[in-house]
Amino acid sequence: KIGQLHRRWHGHAVFPSVVALGGYFECRSNWRVYVEECAAALTQLSGKAVACEAFATEAPITPFERKYTESGHALWRCKVSL
Repeated sequence: KIGQLHRRWHGHAVFPSVVALGGYFECRSNWRVYVEECAAALTQLSGKAVACEAFATEAPITPFERKYTESGHALWRCKVSL
């Protein structure tokens, strides 16, 4: 929902500042739309092409990622060096 965009990292007012810090940024989720939106925001702010891709992991980095991996959900990510 458009009214909830500010609740997402890539829709929050601080996100441009996070991107401006540089370094490596990776967004991972089981929700493809969330990662696609994040990739679009990163592309707009960084000027670099950032794409959403499916991935599999043997080393989940969060309990949520572990849960979704074990239950067979698809996982998505976008990543960029800033």
